[in-house]
Amino acid sequence: MFESKKLPWELAEGGSVRFQQKRGGRRVRIAINKNGVDYEIKDINGENRFHVLYEQIDPETSRIVEKNGWLLRFGILWAVMGVLLAALSRTETLPVSAVLVMFGTASVIYYFWRKATFSVLRTERGRISIIEDKWHDDILRELNLKRVSTLRGKYLQIDHENSPKAEIGKYNWLRRVGAITDVEFSQFASMLQGEPEIRLSIQPPTISLN
Repeated sequence: MFESKKLPWELAEGGSVRFQQKRGGRRVRIAINKNGVDYEIKDINGENRFHVLYEQIDPETSRIVEKNGWLLRFGILWAVMGVLLAALSRTETLPVSAVLVMFGTASVIYYFWRKATFSVLRTERGRISIIEDKWHDDILRELNLKRVSTLRGKYLQIDHENSPKAEIGKYNWLRRVGAITDVEFSQFASMLQGEPEIRLSIQPPTISLN
């Protein structure tokens, strides 16, 4: 019978989710796990790979388009020159015209083949570029869910050995990176600003990821 088409992602041991994207000679591999993100990108210019912790990832995304504008312009110019030369010249110059048209057309095709749009996450180790394709949203969603879940698991509980000011700073950072909401931050801040005996007796607010 027919074999199922292999999906560009897989679930590995330990809950790690691995994605692979390809576009215009580029190959992007992203492994999202409980410890952070393993990222790799390869293209004709070389490769870059690194591991980054969720604490080191800026949750704000930017959008870039990689293209080679001069290649498109020259491709169109060569093709137009070939057409004009064929229209204005004699029969013996047709081979030259055909070469110009073919070269120009190939350049335009290569331009659109190489053109790609990325969502970019900036990190302390480098830039994570996710190709905008049909799996783009799934990758961002999985990465953000794992990032938020991991940060909450590490830092959500109040550390009573820290000063209230330090803990409030921690929760303010969690709010800035999207791991807790404004309401949740207010709850923690209110608890930490209370009397020491009260702070120790009150349980942290129950928070849901949904």
